[in-house]
Amino acid sequence: MKVNLGSTRLAFVLIALLTSLIVLSAIIPQQDIAQDQMIDWRNALGDRYVVIEWLGLDRIYYTPAFFVVLGLLGLNLAVGTFRRFRIVLKLEGTLLRLHHVGSIVFHMSLLIIMASVIANYLYKFDGVMALTQGQTGHDSEADYFRMFRGPLYQLGEERFSVQLEELAVKSDTSGNESPVARVALTPTGGGPTVTQEIATNQPLRYESVEVHFGLVNGYSPELIVTDSAGRRLFAGFVRLAVQSTKGQRHHYDFVQLSQIDLTANIRAVPSASEASNPDFLLTVSGQDSSVAERPMTPRDTLSAYGYNFTIPRWRRWCYLNVVENPYLHFVFAGFWSALAGLALGLTGRMAWRRRNAR
Repeated sequence: MKVNLGSTRLAFVLIALLTSLIVLSAIIPQQDIAQDQMIDWRNALGDRYVVIEWLGLDRIYYTPAFFVVLGLLGLNLAVGTFRRFRIVLKLEGTLLRLHHVGSIVFHMSLLIIMASVIANYLYKFDGVMALTQGQTGHDSEADYFRMFRGPLYQLGEERFSVQLEELAVKSDTSGNESPVARVALTPTGGGPTVTQEIATNQPLRYESVEVHFGLVNGYSPELIVTDSAGRRLFAGFVRLAVQSTKGQRHHYDFVQLSQIDLTANIRAVPSASEASNPDFLLTVSGQDSSVAERPMTPRDTLSAYGYNFTIPRWRRWCYLNVVENPYLHFVFAGFWSALAGLALGLTGRMAWRRRNAR
């Protein structure tokens, strides 16, 4: 069967497929965009969520299917545009009339946008670091909590390190509160450290890399476990996972203490004195299903099973997104040139109609 790559029917089919993928991305929570809702979906669907992950429906804009459809649509547009202007050139003898020039600019801009989106996918890098205040993350595969690399992207040697110096909440002139993070980026090969406050849509830029403030942030209490002789068995900050349910944000996680066969569950609870200064509910469970539990404020201690569990202090943590979009500027350039071509085409068509009306 012969396939007409420039046919209008094929264009409608491809546009319908592309629209379906976009609609699905609006229905199914996407990674890095709607993390809280994605957790709710995973909990609600249980094992059935594996199908969504296997098909890549929770990350549609990173799946090969999306770019195959986009590439075929670009090919259809290129073939159809070439045929159309070949016919116009044969009938009118020129393509230099204003409305034709505008149409050419518009269609070529659409091709630039599609080609740039595909090229950006092939060479894109998107890594997520989960850092607690004072912690440093390195540009290496081991330090990225989650990572996406385009099929042609090559992860080279470590280029920099990023330290989360402070995480705070600031109010604007309208009284709206938003989290901001002060980060320090240090080049590995030497050079000055760049320190900047970043917030949503206000990244730190270093060469081709942008460090964005992540969508998720929360509490990170320090947990110290000692035995009866005072020897430390565990000491570290625990980043509490964040989940939103019915408009409420819950912060909780657990630590598996394998050397003493105990599990420590920590949940942040609103403080009676200040909402932004939480207390913590510590629950220690053993293999025999017995449970010891106590509300904890900083420096409180829970003694259970012959061990002491202390939360001496807490900090905040957040995700930092390290992103490289090498061809994104071509997408924006194509967008603005498409608008210019559309304006030229409409202006030329209106002038052409006025001349024919006389």
